[in-house]
Amino acid sequence: MSIEPQIRYARTSDGVSIAYSLAGSGPLLIWAPDLPHCHVALDWEGVFRPYLEQLATEFTLVRFDARGLGLSDRDVADFSFDARSLDLEAVVEDVGQSRFALMGQEWSGPLAITYAARHPESVTHLILMDTFSRAREYMEHPLTKISMELLDRDWELFVESRVALSRGAGDDGIQTREWVDFYEACITQETDRLLRPQLAEDDVTGLLSTVDVPTLIIHHTGTRTRPIEMARGLAAGIRGSQLVTLDGGVVGRWPRVVSQIAGFVKNDQTPSPSRVAVGTRTVLFTAPTSSATQR
Repeated sequence: MSIEPQIRYARTSDGVSIAYSLAGSGPLLIWAPDLPHCHVALDWEGVFRPYLEQLATEFTLVRFDARGLGLSDRDVADFSFDARSLDLEAVVEDVGQSRFALMGQEWSGPLAITYAARHPESVTHLILMDTFSRAREYMEHPLTKISMELLDRDWELFVESRVALSRGAGDDGIQTREWVDFYEACITQETDRLLRPQLAEDDVTGLLSTVDVPTLIIHHTGTRTRPIEMARGLAAGIRGSQLVTLDGGVVGRWPRVVSQIAGFVKNDQTPSPSRVAVGTRTVLFTAPTSSATQR
C-alpha cells in the first residue's frame, strides 16, 4: 500500500516558515532533519521513500526541513543552535501532540539530545543514529577536512564528496547522480557556506548526563567520518542508554533500522544478540538509574 504524506507548515517564534511532512499511523515519531539532506517533498519521490514508507507503517512519522533548506523559508542567515532549536519547537507545537518519540540523525543529534534533556515530559523515547555530542569531533576528521576544502572551490565536486561519504559502505543500488541531484535540491552553495561554520559550534556534551528518557543509539560501521568512538561517548554519557552497531551503511538497508526503532519504541524491547539481525552487534551501557528511568 502506497503512503502519501501531508505537507504542512509551522512558523517559528522568529517568523520562519518550516515545512514538515506527516504520514502513517501509530505512535508519533518526530525525525529531526539530518542536515542538509532534507526536502519533505522530494523525500517521498526519490531515494528516501522506501525508508520513510517503512517507518510510516509503524509510526505517525513527522519529518521537517530546517530553516534555509528544502521547502522551508530559504532567505535566512541565522543557523545558530538556538535558531535551529526554534524549528523543532515550532513543528512540535504545530503537530499538537504532548508525547512523542524523537529521532536525531547525524547533524540533528545534538538538537534531539537538547530537546530531550529539556523536555523529558514530552519525549517518550530518544533515538540517536550515526551522530555525536560535539560537532568538532566530526569536523576534525581528516576526510571531513578534505571535503570541506572543496566547498568554496568546486561546488559540484564538494557535493559529490559529501554524497560519497554519507552513503557509507556497500552498494545501495542508487546512482550517485540521484544523490547529487537530491543534495542540490535541498540546499544552495551560499547557504551551505553559511550553515557549516555554525553547525561546527554544536556541543551538547555537558547535557548528556541530564537526559532522563529511554535512549537507543544506532551506529553504522560504514559511516567513515563518524567512528564508533563517537557513539560510545554518547552511550557512556547518557544514563541507561543502549548502543547497537550495524555493519555497513544505512542507505538501502532500511528494514533492520526500522526493526530496531520499532522494537525499541513500540514493544519497549531492549536489543540483545538474540533479537537483532545477522551482522548486528549490541553493546549495552548501563549505570545506576533513578526511578524515572527504570523500565
